[in-house]
Amino acid sequence: MLQGGFTEVLGSQSRDEFRDEVVGFTKRLGFETVSATVVIDHLLGEAEFITVDNTPQAYRDAFQNRENWRLDPVMQHCKRQSMPIIWSQKTYVAQGLGDKWEEQARYGYRNGIALALHMPEGRHFFLGVDRDQPVPMHSGELTRVVADLQLFAVHAQDAALRILAPGGSDPGNPSLTPRELETLRWTMEGRTAREVGEVLGITERTAALHVNNATHKLGCVNKHQAVLKALRAFSGVTSLHDLSLLYLYELASGPEVSGYFERVMRQRMLPSGRVSYYPMSDYRGDGKFVSLLSGEETTVKVAKKVVDGTFFNTTVPSTHTPKFKVGDGV
Repeated sequence: MLQGGFTEVLGSQSRDEFRDEVVGFTKRLGFETVSATVVIDHLLGEAEFITVDNTPQAYRDAFQNRENWRLDPVMQHCKRQSMPIIWSQKTYVAQGLGDKWEEQARYGYRNGIALALHMPEGRHFFLGVDRDQPVPMHSGELTRVVADLQLFAVHAQDAALRILAPGGSDPGNPSLTPRELETLRWTMEGRTAREVGEVLGITERTAALHVNNATHKLGCVNKHQAVLKALRAFSGVTSLHDLSLLYLYELASGPEVSGYFERVMRQRMLPSGRVSYYPMSDYRGDGKFVSLLSGEETTVKVAKKVVDGTFFNTTVPSTHTPKFKVGDGV
């Protein structure tokens, strides 16, 4: 795992600093060019693209042409999925775009890895690294490179959104935390601090503290006034449940949660020597894993039992015959 770059990119204070960190990480990872793009969807009109890259000057116009992005199979994959894509000439030929690959190959865009993080409020972060040489396809090396890229993307997207697309929050609206909103919501329904604590799994004292903090932030004298002011502060919001949905972006996103567990795994559990890790793999049973990136199959010896926590085996009731009798008209 690469040491450095993950936390450094978070400290970027300007577009130039952010670019330097992104390019530096790309070089240490073994790639030559990189593109980091923030995409912001708009309800009306075209999506907004803000890109930081080190694209060769001779290829810059073609690279930044949005019409080319709409045809590019790598970009289309990232638009629809969160799974990283390892691409090569075959990726373009399979889509009948061999000529497009030939054009970009002249500038070093022959092989690469790309991924996208899709976040609330129509925000997306795309990160792609490219090079002239093939991407290492050995399962262990490929997994390490992709894991490093994913972990870096989690950190980089935070800095990218802050620097490239700073949110223009309304200074007239109070800055309440999700927990403060939740306590106000239950308070509105007549719950006491003790009852709110039981619902949220916190102590009565903590629940009261959240209500008091929210009341103070809103400039109110009591919790009932705070509830009414919170409702009036946001136009079009008719309940605190609706209001709490506006603040979901303050909670950890999927990429952030994944990044946290990736750090725990690589920095604490794997160094213990007691854990085997097979990320981005499909468990086929009998101790066999197949990498979703390289297709390589790995077999492990099971000492006691296997706990399969994968989401790939989700069972949807409507797709199979129920094991119970269903009454007429149901």
